[in-house]
Formats: sequence, structure tokens, C-alpha cells
Amino acid sequence: MGVAAAVHPYGDAVETGAETWNRCMQVNVGGIYLFAHFGVPEMRKRGGGAIVNLSSVQGRACQRRVAAYVASKGAIHSLTRAMALDFAPDNIRVNSISPGSVATPILELAARTLSPDEPVEEVFKRFGAAHPLGRVGRPEEVAEMAAFLASDKTSFCTGGDYLIDGGLLTGIGVR
Repeated sequence: MGVAAAVHPYGDAVETGAETWNRCMQVNVGGIYLFAHFGVPEMRKRGGGAIVNLSSVQGRACQRRVAAYVASKGAIHSLTRAMALDFAPDNIRVNSISPGSVATPILELAARTLSPDEPVEEVFKRFGAAHPLGRVGRPEEVAEMAAFLASDKTSFCTGGDYLIDGGLLTGIGVR
């Protein structure tokens, strides 16, 4: 079980309005809270389970002009660790995944916002070149990591954040 809803507003910490900031936090972090609030009691009845939260590499290292998004993704890392501690006695494991650039609607929004005059496919190629593997990820690659973390194969993993970033955070400008 996991939560993967997100919004990705643009703007620095000052120019991002309170309404936009609050919406970002409500969707990106609040969705995880609500999932746990309603889901954990059911998981307790069943004797445990696994929660996989979706964060981002931007919760670890950020870009300019995405302050609300970055703050929300960092909060997901902290909330994941707190939930892992709180729910471990209930045999509920909690982990998060931090993808790099993955071909999703949010990455398309980034491409259109940052390079409005270029075809999205060309911008994706440029984004992919920043990753040592030389490409953007596919949604199914993230889904496979989530399924792995939800499986019994990771029964001793809780409180972790797992990168699925094509090597993005291993070095700067390395390819």
C-alpha cells in the first residue's frame, strides 16, 4: 500500500503564495497522513503490512524555484521515518522511494514550464542526460521498486528511503 499523489508548483519560498504552499503540503504530505490515518487501523487488524510512500530526489537535493515541492518531499522522508518507528510494534513497515526524472505528467509539466518552446521529448532527452544512465526513468521501474518494498522479500526494511534515480545523486555532471 502506498501514496503517490503530488502537485509540483513553481516559485521560490517568498513568491510562492500561502494558498499554493498549503495545497502542495496538503496533497504531497497530507495525502500520506490521511492514508495512514485511515489505513493503519485496518492494517493492524490484519496483523501488519507495508506502506511505501513516494517522495523525490528533490527531498535530498533540490533545484531552484521549487521551494514548496522540495519542502514537501523532505517532509515525506521525515514522516516515513516517524511512521516506521510508530508502526513497527504493529508489524507495519514504512519506506519511501525517491525517483529522479521519470516520464510522468509532472515531468511533462516541468518540461513545458522550463522549456516552453521545445518539444517535450527533446527536453526529456536533456533531463535524461543529467542522469549517469543517460535517460529518464519509466513509471513501471518505480512501480517495480514499490512492489519489491511491499513484498516479504524486504521484511527487515523499514524507515528507509530508496533511490531510483539512474545514478543522479551519485555525482554532479558525471556521465
